[in-house]
Amino acid sequence: MTAALLALSFASPAFLAAGLLALPLVALYLIRVKRRAVTVGYLRLWEDLLVESRARSLFERLKRWVSLLVQLLILGLLVAALLEPSREARERESRQTLVLLDASASMQVREESGQTRFELALAEARREVAARRGEDQLMLVTVSDRVEVLSPFERSGLRLREALEGAAPTQRALAPARALAFARQVLADQPNPRLLVLSDGSAGEVAQAWEASAPRAQEGAAEQEEPAKQEPKQKEPEFELRCLGETAANVGITRFAARKNTSLGTDYVLAVLRNFGPEQRTLRLELSVDGEVKRVLPRTLAPGQELSERFQLTLPEGGTLRLALAHEGGQPDALASDDVAYAIVRPARLRKVLLVCEREAQLLPFRLAFEAMQEVVDPSSQALTRAEYEALPAAERAADVTLCVGPLPKELPPRGNLFLVATPLPPGAPAELGELEARPTVFDWERGHVLNRYLNWRDLPLPAAAPLQLQPEAEALVSSYEGALVAAWSQGGRRVIHVSFDLTGRLFPFRLAFPILLRNALAWFELSEDLLLRPSYAPGEVIAPLRSLPGESVQVEFFPPGASEPRREELPLREGRFYFSETEAPGPVGFTLPSGAVHATCVNLFAPGESAVAPTPSDSAAPAAARERSLLPNELWPLAVLLALLVYALEWGSYHRRWTE
Repeated sequence: MTAALLALSFASPAFLAAGLLALPLVALYLIRVKRRAVTVGYLRLWEDLLVESRARSLFERLKRWVSLLVQLLILGLLVAALLEPSREARERESRQTLVLLDASASMQVREESGQTRFELALAEARREVAARRGEDQLMLVTVSDRVEVLSPFERSGLRLREALEGAAPTQRALAPARALAFARQVLADQPNPRLLVLSDGSAGEVAQAWEASAPRAQEGAAEQEEPAKQEPKQKEPEFELRCLGETAANVGITRFAARKNTSLGTDYVLAVLRNFGPEQRTLRLELSVDGEVKRVLPRTLAPGQELSERFQLTLPEGGTLRLALAHEGGQPDALASDDVAYAIVRPARLRKVLLVCEREAQLLPFRLAFEAMQEVVDPSSQALTRAEYEALPAAERAADVTLCVGPLPKELPPRGNLFLVATPLPPGAPAELGELEARPTVFDWERGHVLNRYLNWRDLPLPAAAPLQLQPEAEALVSSYEGALVAAWSQGGRRVIHVSFDLTGRLFPFRLAFPILLRNALAWFELSEDLLLRPSYAPGEVIAPLRSLPGESVQVEFFPPGASEPRREELPLREGRFYFSETEAPGPVGFTLPSGAVHATCVNLFAPGESAVAPTPSDSAAPAAARERSLLPNELWPLAVLLALLVYALEWGSYHRRWTE
């Protein structure tokens, strides 16, 4: 400790402060106290006493100076303690350490010791604060899919420890590339940078992201530049990854989704789960609809096995699906966040379709098709001639889908999707009609598109068609050698399907296939028509609508973390949008619009990097630096204060023993 205190320069603020504070102390010792006149009864006795007090030996005169030196020593110790001296020599180059604490979901895994991984990370961070050197600076940051600064670069151990008290884990996934990019930016201008990551490795993603972010040597002309013109090279930070935890067993849900098949009137549910641990696990899958358990499936997963389960339900009214994993024996899983997932089934909605043909004879097949599609087509749907359609009031021409065969009506409805068969292109379409082909041949078609589901366009005898030449905004769904025979695009806030040939021109196969084609078209229109929210959001992600909304506010209903009852709040609409950020915990979230329509979505943790809880240290990570062993702590200011108190106690005792004055 003495060496550490002596390492302080005489020009340092500590000695300057000590010198200034010592001036009044020395002055108090030099001031002579003026003796006052006192009347006594017998002068002779007092004269002898005064003569005695004037006689001073060398030792007696030194008593006052010894006391002064002791007081100055106490003052120097207290001033030095305020500057927090350390055992390290002050002439050593200081180091700037950025400490990243992983606060993602996997850090909530509880180890056999009873501590969570985040608690282990906090303990490591506190040890790092205690072991830092005198001139070293530490910056504390928690990272997940966002970065939160707990403390900027700081030398004060007290302030660093206080900053750690505010750190907390989250249910979010870790974004290593974003966190390390932030670290490189912060350490770019530091003379002696060091990066310490306290994490479980996030399935190896941390080390991989660090290697991927390493600066690459510039090639080509940059290598031939003169040294005077080149910018000074930044010092590469010293990188250390301390992987925390030992638990490896975990089974997690990596995907859960529901899709309504408008063509068949059913709902398909897909669940994907994986055993991330090294041992076989036996569990049950519990599927609930609006809180009622519908299916329970026992399953056994081998180490590393991924299992896909598909369910088919009929939920015309829609509902909230919940998939939960129940482990054998009721034992809790290592990570609870990925043992439950939610999905929303949208209620079925009948669509009003108005079909417009040039002649009455063309309408019969379409009317028969409507009768066969009562579960998806609204009873108000009609098949009309163009003259009948144009005679309808404007309010009655409004429809979800307007299907035109042949010439277009004089006025198309301002809203609703369009299904155009052998018609001219509407104004503003991102396509041009080509020359008429008497016998077009199908070259290829988009087999995965919703519109082509259950349809085979190969070797069909097509009637005459005028293929479309498309712009990039349009998509070719069925193509001939000359252009698109069936195309789709978005225009004016609605979707348009254009078929270049007359589906009614031949009895077989187009009239028979038309109900399937119309069902597929309705399904494709539905994918975006009422889509206001994404099906699922990650924990911590802000939920915002995909399109602008009318009105001033919406109502949101959600489950706060740990709550069994939903909470309802009012969200203001700013420029037609709301922003909902209370998404830390998985669960359903519903929004009620001013029109009364309800749109729901879910918050789910689908992050394999979090579910793979086994710590994964990387060979590229630098080993932890060996800490110096010493009987003295690295921070010496408490010892300086203790020594000052001890010297004061000795001085007090010596004064009363008349060793000093």
